[in-house]
Amino acid sequence: MAFTKEQKATFEQWIATHNVRVVCPACGSTRGWEVADYMISPFDIRTTKPGEYSTEPSKLVMIALVCKECRHIRLFAAAPILGL
Repeated sequence: MAFTKEQKATFEQWIATHNVRVVCPACGSTRGWEVADYMISPFDIRTTKPGEYSTEPSKLVMIALVCKECRHIRLFAAAPILGL
């Protein structure tokens, strides 16, 4: 799901006011993070019978920050930040 300009601005403001650490835990870079252009929603995996599974879209929506150096991804829950 793509961000609106307002949602992206809201998230960027949230990042600034919550002192999200600049240092990447994967590579140690301090170049910073960029906000991905879209929100992510995974699939929930359900057991239908022993050994059988089904998937369905999850209600969990996440925002990804991507390290400018190594492209490591950090995920944040979108609903409490954006009021979804």
